[in-house]
Amino acid sequence: MPMNRKQAEDMVYRSYMKAAKKLDYNAPDSQKRRPELTKAIIRQLDGYYKNRNILVTGSKGKGSVCIMMQAILCAHGKNTGLMTSPHIIDFNERIRINDVYMTDEEFARYAEAIRPTLELIDSTIAENEYISPIGIQALLALLHFGGKTDINIFECGKGAKYDDVNNLSREYSVVNRIFAEHTRELGAAVGDIARDKAHIIQKGQKAAYTSAQDTEVIRILEDRAKNCGVELKKYGRDFYCENTHMSRFGTKFDIISKKAAYRDISLPLLGAHQAENAALALAVCEDILGELDCDTVRKALANVHWPGRLEIVSDSPVTIVDACINRNSAERVKEVLEKIKHGKITAVMGIPADKDCKGAADVISGIADRIIMTAADNPHYKFDKASAEGIKNAVYADTLEKALNTAAKSKPDMLLILGTTALVSEFYAKFLLPLDGGHIFTL
Repeated sequence: MPMNRKQAEDMVYRSYMKAAKKLDYNAPDSQKRRPELTKAIIRQLDGYYKNRNILVTGSKGKGSVCIMMQAILCAHGKNTGLMTSPHIIDFNERIRINDVYMTDEEFARYAEAIRPTLELIDSTIAENEYISPIGIQALLALLHFGGKTDINIFECGKGAKYDDVNNLSREYSVVNRIFAEHTRELGAAVGDIARDKAHIIQKGQKAAYTSAQDTEVIRILEDRAKNCGVELKKYGRDFYCENTHMSRFGTKFDIISKKAAYRDISLPLLGAHQAENAALALAVCEDILGELDCDTVRKALANVHWPGRLEIVSDSPVTIVDACINRNSAERVKEVLEKIKHGKITAVMGIPADKDCKGAADVISGIADRIIMTAADNPHYKFDKASAEGIKNAVYADTLEKALNTAAKSKPDMLLILGTTALVSEFYAKFLLPLDGGHIFTL
């Protein structure tokens, strides 16, 4: 009997869930991940369709760069496949062509096509080994894109070296800002993390691109690119932003490359880092397309919709939602709020215990008049009630609904919803009313 939509999504996680109880949670990816399990089938499908691929990694902003590249390429007439993760509301968000999501029927059909192969692989591995969900997702994306796209964009998961996405061919690879995150899986030091993610650069590709990086990280990327014989194009030298301004409506800036100056670019996203993400995306698109039309770029980026990334979802009060899970992300939120008028701020924060909850809360406590720590309704994440202890003006509410009710009583001028994508997803699903091209929320 053919699969249905729910069975297809269950299949993506089945191998991992079967092995989960046998896994050493604290082990690094080098000991847990087996990207070689999907290598042959990914390369077979990739080669069969003769795909042109762009791979993207980094510690933050990977998805933003992906969605901006898609917008620019589509606006210039390229049929563009996009695979990102995680999703906010629906798994199908992860796989799209020209910003149209894969349908439930397509999802079920592709899952049925690869099920026999996955079951065969799963039957040959140890009980503490698994087929990575991101590898299965890449296979679904390849089937969806096959024969229908001019170019595809794939976002890597946590790293690159042990990421199944890295089994794909690529013409271009992109490395967004790298900092200390996923230290349990990728390494305790930023250099270890950079060396893992640097494996996105491979011999034979046309070029690699990097955002601004710390000195140690850029050295690691330069060494990797040199050893692979790949040109590394860098933010600040080959392309950059200037004249960046923020308001409650988004971010306005200019992008300068070696080929052209793109003036008066506007994004409906907040943050100077989003302007830098746009410059990174544009640099890749310039090399793919040869020449970009400035008006087309301007219109494409003005219409980018990327939920849960410093997104304004209400004016009463001004409500900003961001998938913020560590100190670095919180610093970006703080930087934005220091540049726009905000008044009294209440922050609702739901960050799992294994993320940098304290680091993020320390930063936000410097700008928020009140913080309400809370938990997402997701059994795969552990939220710690003690997270509110020691944080200035912080209390704890054990559900998002209770946290929002507590926030309403404080009558803020601005409300921040910050946390893991599980919290953001729950907020969207339960408390936002959908509108064409966006959402609306009333406290």
